[in-house]
Amino acid sequence: MSEPSRELLASIPPLRRARVVRCLGGGRASDSWLLHTGGRDLVLRIDRALARVLGLDREAEWAVLETAHQARLAPEPVWRDASRGLLLTAWLPGPTWRAAGLDDPSRLDVLAGLLRRVHALPVDGSPSMPKFDPVASAQGYADAAGLGDDDPRLSTVRSLAADCFPPGLECRLCHMDPHAGNVIGDLAEGMGDLRLIDSARDMEGAGFLEKSGPENSSFPGPVHLAVWPLERWFSGR
Repeated sequence: MSEPSRELLASIPPLRRARVVRCLGGGRASDSWLLHTGGRDLVLRIDRALARVLGLDREAEWAVLETAHQARLAPEPVWRDASRGLLLTAWLPGPTWRAAGLDDPSRLDVLAGLLRRVHALPVDGSPSMPKFDPVASAQGYADAAGLGDDDPRLSTVRSLAADCFPPGLECRLCHMDPHAGNVIGDLAEGMGDLRLIDSARDMEGAGFLEKSGPENSSFPGPVHLAVWPLERWFSGR
C-alpha cells in the first residue's frame, strides 16, 4: 500500500500540515494510517475500491460514530468525505485487549457491561442511521464474491433473517465484532477509560461467503456499529 500523498493530505483540512507516522494495517476494503498534526495523533482510513462494491454505508457509520463518541464509547470522529472513502478519527493511545485476557471471568463481565452501554445508546430512526438489513448485506458480499442468487449460503441467510428479524422488533445499536482486539483501554482505570473500535467491519460477514474469515483488527481505528433488532438473539435462537 502506498503512503498517503501530500496532495491527498492537503485536500483534508485537518491534515494539511500532518506528518505520516506509520501504517496501521490494511484489509481488503481499506487501509489505515497514523498521522501527527497540531500536537495530536489521528487515524486516517482510506477505502479501497471494494468498499464501494460492498456498499459500505460510510454516512451511517459517521452518524453512529458521533453517537458512540458522545457516550465515551468510541474514538472521536474528526472529519470525513464519504464520496472519497475517507474517514479521520482520533487515535486511541490505550492498550489493546488480548484474547488470552478473556479467560478471566471479570474481564468478560466488563465486556458485557461495555456492550450493555452500546445497546442503551439512542437510535434516532433517521435515514442517517438505517436499520441493519442482513439479507442486503449478505447479497452485497455475494455480488462482490461473484456468487449467484441460488448460492445455498444466501438461502440460509434469507431463512435466518425471516425467522430472527420479523417486523416490529425494537432496534438497538449493536457492535458487530466485539472481540478482545476491538477493546481499547486500561481496565485498571475503570469502565470510563474503555473504548470500542472495530477495524474488522470492512469485511464483516465475510466468513459466511468466503473461505477466509474477517480480517485481523488489532490496531486502534474507527468503530463501526449497526442498528440491529434484538430479541431472539438472546434467547438462544
